[in-house]
Amino acid sequence: MVALKVKAPPIGSFAPLHTPIDLVMVLDLSQGMIREKL
Repeated sequence: MVALKVKAPPIGSFAPLHTPIDLVMVLDLSQGMIREKL
């Protein structure tokens, strides 16, 4: 599984905005890999 990590600003500035985006990217990548295996 490949997870893309985006450099986020110091915690407390934009961290709450970047976290959901990172989760969505990881979920999309994992679903794509599962579809390829099927």
